[in-house]
Amino acid sequence: MAHPWFRRLAGVLAGATLAALASGLAGALGPGVDATTFPVWIGDLLLAAAVAVVLVPAAPLLPAPARTLGFAFALGLGLGLVPLPAQLGLLPGGAGWAAGALLAVALLGAALRGRVAAPGPRAAVGLVLLGPAIAVPLAFLHDARLERSIRAEADASVTLPATPTLPSGRTPAAPPPGSPDVILVSVDTLRADAVDPELRPAEMALPFFDGLAAAGASWPYALSPSNQTVPGHAAMLFGRDAMGIGVRWNRNLLQHQVVAPGLADLFRLGGYRTAGVISNPLLSAEFGFAEGFEVYDDTTVSRLSRIHEAARFLDGRSWLGLLPTRWVATLLEKTLYFSAKKAPRGLGGHGQLERAIVTREQAEELLDQLYAQDRPFFLFVHFMDPHQPYGAPEPFRGRLTADLPPLAERYAPTGPKGMWGEHELVLVQRELSSSDPVVRAEAEAAAEYLHRVYLEEVMFLDAELARLRDRVAASGRPTLWLVTSDHGEHFGEHRRMKHANTLYEPLLRVPFLLAGPGIAPGTRPSGVPHLADVAPTLLAHAGLEPLDTMPGKVLPNEDLSGRGHVAVDDDEVAGRLDGWKVIGDRRAPDDSDFRARELYEVATDPLELHDRLADLGLPAALQDLLLAAFARDVYATSAAPTSAAQESILAELGYADGDGTPP
Repeated sequence: MAHPWFRRLAGVLAGATLAALASGLAGALGPGVDATTFPVWIGDLLLAAAVAVVLVPAAPLLPAPARTLGFAFALGLGLGLVPLPAQLGLLPGGAGWAAGALLAVALLGAALRGRVAAPGPRAAVGLVLLGPAIAVPLAFLHDARLERSIRAEADASVTLPATPTLPSGRTPAAPPPGSPDVILVSVDTLRADAVDPELRPAEMALPFFDGLAAAGASWPYALSPSNQTVPGHAAMLFGRDAMGIGVRWNRNLLQHQVVAPGLADLFRLGGYRTAGVISNPLLSAEFGFAEGFEVYDDTTVSRLSRIHEAARFLDGRSWLGLLPTRWVATLLEKTLYFSAKKAPRGLGGHGQLERAIVTREQAEELLDQLYAQDRPFFLFVHFMDPHQPYGAPEPFRGRLTADLPPLAERYAPTGPKGMWGEHELVLVQRELSSSDPVVRAEAEAAAEYLHRVYLEEVMFLDAELARLRDRVAASGRPTLWLVTSDHGEHFGEHRRMKHANTLYEPLLRVPFLLAGPGIAPGTRPSGVPHLADVAPTLLAHAGLEPLDTMPGKVLPNEDLSGRGHVAVDDDEVAGRLDGWKVIGDRRAPDDSDFRARELYEVATDPLELHDRLADLGLPAALQDLLLAAFARDVYATSAAPTSAAQESILAELGYADGDGTPP
């Protein structure tokens, strides 16, 4: 214990610990002592340990005053206090750090002159041990308080205000006479052919989808502006495609100064009550999708934004905050933010396998509140099913797979309750490109098997939607329904699984069913809807005016012939016009340059098997379509960096590099 090397090490760490505890107290001016003490202590200790490892062994080479315990203590204390002025907000940014550095230099100068009273070796060790003795209990206290706070906010978020008000505090005008209730249902990852009676398996019964199609208008498919959740839903709820919204993929954030007002805003301004329930964390309130909703039930998804807020506070205010944000968020997630990873409501005994039951129950709870008042309402209901992991509960499990040959053992499900998830899907995709014909054949069989499991999950979802429809019908109120999806899914096409990895048709074709007052039963219009048509269609049928900035069509009445469609993700673009489709790359968002890679006549080749680009070149009309889209693209001015919370959610959902495939 008396060894000089050990005394100096203890002195440096003791000084850093004392500074960290002082900085933790300063956290009372920000997120709180319990929220800041632990991460600040970790950051100060890591830096002090790194400095000590370098300098303490070299102490014999230093002048005698720099070899004292007092100097070591002042070194650790000074290092820890450098971020303190910035944390207290005494000086902005770099000026605060500069002031802290001057304070540290002054401490070291005083130590060299023997004017710093250092603790003895035993006291220094005790002080080092005091750090975890204080910081760790505070971390547990913070997590307990956070859990109570999250639950209280969640309870308040699902209660419809007694009277309608606008954000300005004014009372909205009365809705148009005879306005129907409006329900928009989005089913995550639902391919159009999964509900098409002509394309799905003959033994696959879907009473809800078939009944809705019979009661109103339906199209073989609509087109999504992307292959991912965020841009698909942004198009639905804000009435523009990905170019007009500036959201290309799941790593972009909605910028309300660009897209607002959206569908919910306009319904609320028009006198409607507005409510939503979602089951995908990428659509939670923290990412901007609650805009315009009076109640927005996202209580079954995590609150990772709390971690992001903490990481943002530490950024520029602590040594830990100088590390990459992802590292800091990971540390916080695994230490004092356990409650932020848990959904306030959770899925109860249902779990992921029966998630649709929980979503349906949430929607019915909102309906109970909405039916207790007289105004018409707009209700947005998002079902996560049938997004991976795949699997259906009884009595749907096995209905479409029982007669198929068993899967190879390596494809056995590893997810909860026997669900097929990320591991199996990545394995199948990799082996679809195998040079071994036996392995490739087994992977193709696995892709077909998993497709059938996915369809069994769609059958389960259909049953839950039918129960929701029965609850709505029992109200006796006129109701307009629109059911669609954000994107599709791959099951072996082009040797791919999952989504967010191509712009081929299986990922862009989604269902589109519309039924209710003013919609003739059995209507089968021509043309192809776009997800940007959702907002103007619902507003118009409710007697409200769509915005001029919503270029979509009002269905089923407006002509859909002759218009082009553009789909994007981070670096790919697909343009479609008059039955032809081009896919290519556009790496720079502010550059109109486009490199075509493939050309298909999708009108006659919907599986995109015959690339015609080498024979025909890029048609001028398609090139003009893309150049016009690039000219109105607001991505460069609206795109925001991905938050730490968003990155954590993307990892949980199986997105690695934005292509649905781990690196």
